[in-house]
Amino acid sequence: MTETATRNHSVLHSTRNTPFPCSSVNEVSGGIANATFRGKLDCALEDGTDSVIIKHAEKALDKMPDRTMSTARCNTEQSLLRALPTTPVRLIQHGPVTIQSPEVYHHLSQENTQIIQDFPHDCTLHAWLADSTISHNEETIAALGEALGIWLARFHALSEGGIEAGLADVVKMNSDSSNRDIASVKLQSIERQCDDEKVRRYVQDILFRRPQNSNTIVHGDFSTRNMLFQGPSSKSTSTTEQAGSCSLAIIDWELCCYDDFARDVGNIIADLYMQHRFTGRDAPLTLLKAFVARYPSLSEDEVYRTVVHVGENFFHWIAYAPKDPPKEQTDEIVQFGKELIIMGTERDRKRIEGTFFGRLFQ
Repeated sequence: MTETATRNHSVLHSTRNTPFPCSSVNEVSGGIANATFRGKLDCALEDGTDSVIIKHAEKALDKMPDRTMSTARCNTEQSLLRALPTTPVRLIQHGPVTIQSPEVYHHLSQENTQIIQDFPHDCTLHAWLADSTISHNEETIAALGEALGIWLARFHALSEGGIEAGLADVVKMNSDSSNRDIASVKLQSIERQCDDEKVRRYVQDILFRRPQNSNTIVHGDFSTRNMLFQGPSSKSTSTTEQAGSCSLAIIDWELCCYDDFARDVGNIIADLYMQHRFTGRDAPLTLLKAFVARYPSLSEDEVYRTVVHVGENFFHWIAYAPKDPPKEQTDEIVQFGKELIIMGTERDRKRIEGTFFGRLFQ
């Protein structure tokens, strides 16, 4: 039996003694530290759904054998997802856009495995924006950006109302374990690409110093890669996207932690800006501008912190770029990342205003 077959069999077997036994499983994605499967249910759910998502976490990182990552992230993700349905972010409706998060059906704590709602979707938002065969409708793009700005603001505001003690403890544990583990991975990536000691020092401070403004629960990896998209194009064979209803599901919550909200804001801004730079398409930039317009205005200090996070994310371009991008293009992104980290850390408003990100001061 191959390694893949062995893993599939193990995951399939883990469902047998749950209320959601599956007849088969197929791996649908595998990140640095997780494997995600779609399971075919023996019996469909009451709403007719005949599949679930099975997410399995490992401590060892397949793609980085010299690194490990705490499996506390699995419990954090399922704890938060169970809490969200009682909050104002359970379901966001903005114009034609609906945003929600998946429901956790079952948690196998000993196996670090979750059985989660399988959302119908076309692809990730990242893939949809990058699809050159679609002429994206500008109204739909703007509505998506506005809806994401509203959703993220409401999510960040949850911490202001007080978090149930048990959930707060789980998130804090993840902040001190998985969050620091991923910070080490990020720092290693940056050190491979940057020999500027000042930038390295600044980045180490960003990743490992607990910021003063760290009482907010953040998603931790808020990017279009972690948003499942279903839109009107799924109902039409036309290559021209029609204005109409669409939905997003926010997934992959295992890096949820206490941190500066600028981390989430910087993540999504960097994501969309890099997509624009790599693809040359206007849709990511339109979405980005709409997001910035609807997320609450930032203070000057918050702009500096956000710009630093944008710069740090530029070093992780490989997660956002198409396959085999030109080296000249990736070098430009990395260089811009260095400059943004310096501008933000040294509070250089004049230089920031000379870039696209100067609009954050407005």
